[in-house]
Amino acid sequence: MSDNIEVNPSDVVFLQTLGESKYSVIFKVAIRDEVKVMKVYHDRRPSEHDSPGCEVNPFVCESSAYRRLKEKGLCKRGVVPDFYGTIVKIQPNLWPSLHMFSADVLLPNAILLEYIPNMRQMDLSIFSEHRLNELNRILHDIHRAGFFMVIPIPGI
Repeated sequence: MSDNIEVNPSDVVFLQTLGESKYSVIFKVAIRDEVKVMKVYHDRRPSEHDSPGCEVNPFVCESSAYRRLKEKGLCKRGVVPDFYGTIVKIQPNLWPSLHMFSADVLLPNAILLEYIPNMRQMDLSIFSEHRLNELNRILHDIHRAGFFMVIPIPGI
């Protein structure tokens, strides 16, 4: 089942840039009047330094992860933001807000996620014993979905 979404540039209103790194740019967008998060990735070819048999393309890794989390019901339960699909081979010259991708050799790709207002990163100041127990249950569910190691990489 393909989760590629056909979207015309005229269907998308860029509302805010939420984050940017050398790998991707995260936008708050409205697509056909629905607010979503659109994470656009600079595509890359495999490098001679990449480990054989290990996927290192951030778009492929993250879209595959969200696909699996959704299939396992973690999006529906609200454990992670809902995954709406992907937009592939975006033509940045048709999307003025994606000017930062115009010099890329390969066309960028994007994932679409649920926008959660006022979302913030977890930190110890918000933890209680109840939240710690809930986090433990969530991590157990994520492990059962086939994720055994989460390596947070700032800015991706």
